Amino acid sequence: MENKLHDSVELLFKEVQQPTDDREPQAEASANNTSDEPLIEKEIINKKEEQATHEVSPEMLDSSCDLGIGLADFFQTSVFTWLVNSKKNKKLISLYGEGALDKLEHLINEQDAGKNNKLQHAILREFSPDEMGMLRLAKEVNKIVDDLPFTDSEKEAIKVPLMALLKESGGSLSPQWALTFAALQIFGSRALQTLTL
Repeated sequence: MENKLHDSVELLFKEVQQPTDDREPQAEASANNTSDEPLIEKEIINKKEEQATHEVSPEMLDSSCDLGIGLADFFQTSVFTWLVNSKKNKKLISLYGEGALDKLEHLINEQDAGKNNKLQHAILREFSPDEMGMLRLAKEVNKIVDDLPFTDSEKEAIKVPLMALLKESGGSLSPQWALTFAALQIFGSRALQTLTL
């Protein structure tokens, strides 16, 4: 029996043994195939034209800005509230000892009871200088915390350039991002309140 190769294998061996110049040209499947380039360029141009013609309504820009500013305000208020209260607690403990936080809470409750009963003046005279210092510090911290959220003028100062930036970039927040920002603002607030108890 003869050891003869199959015709297709024999043809393959002949093809491999031939010098490159003698071979027949083969179709190349490469990433540099120029036949697809005009198609890709057309798709890119079409997408750019779509984006350019897609106009964003002023209401969409406005709501996108409001969501972005609201989220930034939420985060800065939350972070700084936590920082200010932490600093207050450390300062109270360093100045008045370990029981200072409980003492301050008791003093605030006592002061609030005096305000409700219109006996504030009588109760204030009974507080020691240390107690008055604790109450003064708590009042200062509360004022700082109350002033943390953006004012309307601060929001407007941020909104004008943010709106211009959104217009220039061609849009507004996608509905997915708008929902994400709104959810972060709502759930984040509750989570932060729970974590800082």
